[in-house]
Amino acid sequence: MSLTQQFLLLSLLPLAFLVLIGQLQRPQRQHRSTLIWLWSLTLLLAAVWASGILSYFMADNVPLVFLYNWRIVSRYSLGLFAAGVYLTSTTYLNTSSNLRNVPLVFYVLLWVGAILLDPLLRISQIGSFAVGEQVISQFDLWAAIWVTSWFLPLFAAWLLTRQAYHKVPTSLYRNQINYWFFALSGFMVAGVPGIIQQVGQSGWWQLSAMLYIAAATVATLSLTRDRLPDLQITLRQNVRRLFFVILVFLLSLGGLLLLTQTEIGADIRQTLPGLTLAAAGFSFLIALLYRLINQLFRPFVPLNEEGGAALLPVNQLEGTLGEPRLLAEAVLAWIQQKWQSEDAWLVVVEEENERVWLRPQAGLNDNLPEPASFTWQSPFITYLQRNPTQPLIQYDIDILNDFEEMLPNERAILREWERLLYLPLHAGNKLVGVLALGKKQEHATYTPNDFSRLTLLAGQFGPIFYLSRQINHLSQTYQRETSEHRHFIERANRWEAVSKLYGQYLHLISPDLRKALGIVESQWQRTYNEVTQNEGLITLPDHLTKPLADFKVMMDRLITVSGRIQKQSDFHFTEVRLDDVIRSSIGSLAAMADARRVQIDAQSLTHHLPPIRGDAQRLQEAVQFLLHNAIKFNKIGGKVEVNYGRQDDDLYVRVTDNGVGIAEERLAVVWLGLIHLNQTPATAAGMGLGLPLTRFIVEAHGGRVEAQSTHGAGSTFTIYLPIGRNAL
Repeated sequence: MSLTQQFLLLSLLPLAFLVLIGQLQRPQRQHRSTLIWLWSLTLLLAAVWASGILSYFMADNVPLVFLYNWRIVSRYSLGLFAAGVYLTSTTYLNTSSNLRNVPLVFYVLLWVGAILLDPLLRISQIGSFAVGEQVISQFDLWAAIWVTSWFLPLFAAWLLTRQAYHKVPTSLYRNQINYWFFALSGFMVAGVPGIIQQVGQSGWWQLSAMLYIAAATVATLSLTRDRLPDLQITLRQNVRRLFFVILVFLLSLGGLLLLTQTEIGADIRQTLPGLTLAAAGFSFLIALLYRLINQLFRPFVPLNEEGGAALLPVNQLEGTLGEPRLLAEAVLAWIQQKWQSEDAWLVVVEEENERVWLRPQAGLNDNLPEPASFTWQSPFITYLQRNPTQPLIQYDIDILNDFEEMLPNERAILREWERLLYLPLHAGNKLVGVLALGKKQEHATYTPNDFSRLTLLAGQFGPIFYLSRQINHLSQTYQRETSEHRHFIERANRWEAVSKLYGQYLHLISPDLRKALGIVESQWQRTYNEVTQNEGLITLPDHLTKPLADFKVMMDRLITVSGRIQKQSDFHFTEVRLDDVIRSSIGSLAAMADARRVQIDAQSLTHHLPPIRGDAQRLQEAVQFLLHNAIKFNKIGGKVEVNYGRQDDDLYVRVTDNGVGIAEERLAVVWLGLIHLNQTPATAAGMGLGLPLTRFIVEAHGGRVEAQSTHGAGSTFTIYLPIGRNAL
């Protein structure tokens, strides 16, 4: 590989730090601007330090003075980078200014002292001196101060981070601090090869730069992402993967070398680079294939270390599945027993009026709070909805940037609840509840193992709790419908009995009423004759005869109307075809239409009308009433149009005539019936009861009747009957 190629390849090292700076320029929260600015400057110093490697490949094209100064600047950039890491750490951990300034003062003194004692700069010259039996030169003193100026701020940041990690409870924020602590450890390890100075050699420098890039990547993730996977689990997984890849690489390389030497007989030294590249590509392919297979079969592998054994106490949940509150209390008692929680709630999540309501349903104590509402955009709800397997710590709500935009009233609600841990309960992709746990007994903290087992418990309990609520809802609905149905049956039976009693009474009293009226009339005539002592039969005076006659007519009409209403008391619902009803109705009135020379045209405006539930005979009577009026009040030689079809969820029958029509002031009272008081019993069948009976029949089928009329031009009556619903 030529020097130009090496230069281009190694130029990626400082560019990597610049790429990390670019990742920091995404929109950040206001209070993080200082932190991001500090870390960006720190990465820029690291890029300056890494760029010094390139000076070894530009000796032939660049003046030596420039190369000399370039290496001096890059050398002291390493110490400034360490100071930047320290300042970023103190800002990240919110360290007090007094504690932060002490190591910084020592660092500045050491960094300035290293510059003054640098033999290459020749700012000051001191001779060698002895410490005991050891002779110390100026170079030795400078090297010790220079290394200390790099190590001191990193070690101070490492100690502060370690102290903060142990103070913070188990949470997402603590996991972030763990990543930062891991990155600081990586910086100190990476600096060891970086302080090795060999004239004309940059190998140690290159190794140090690559280690610094890896550690800086971890640190950048810790600063920019609030939700990171558990570090210990991630490290174990990556170590296993690395070991697997190295093993496959060594086996592949050994096999290729053996095959090349025994079968081909080629020189190993000449083929080694190509075989190494082939073994590396094969190892990468095997690792990728292994990962794909692992992802494919992951749903079929138990998620816990106990072979998928259920955590829920099934024997304690018997008989509670249909009672969500009892089920919740049983699980909360189990949580208290297993995890020694002082208090725990189960909160139901419901959507109402475009807000999310959290309604505490059960608790270990009786101090349940009032329901609280959140917006769907609330960071708290969003987290619970999108992270079904990650518990949420109250500490994270107070610290992490993801919750910075939470409304003050929502934040106040959570603080008032004084919960420590929130476990989302999911049924599929639906958030159905939250397990809100308080502190553990004796002020113990929840461990990562507690989190994993509680998450497994929430994953098992979420669908069961949702199913319990659904069963309870169906049970309540069934009981309510059963009660209403029972009430309806009782009312129907009562009305049926009343109707039968009414019919019996009508049948019994009708002849007697007519007979009694005749007797009253004849006796009154006989009495009047005796009083006036006339020999012949003298009729009653008009002022007595007319009221008695009117009373007799009204009684006859009452009896006739009662008989017709009695016929409407029984309905027998079956599947009915509307076109059959219309054809039968028209056929029954064909003679009347021919006598008045009225033409009836029937047309369906919709093909393949669906059947409806109804009483065919009663529906035919309703249509007949409308047709009868349309023929009766039509002009001789007139026309009646019958159109029927489907409109939305209804079937309709529209009867239109071009007869005399109805006056506007009488249109509202045509449904009342019994309005023609001057009719005789012989004409009682047509005394205006048809329209009220039509409306009664249609409404008994769950429908409605509408009327439109223009006086002197005709009328239109429309019946609407629902599709797919049983009329009651």
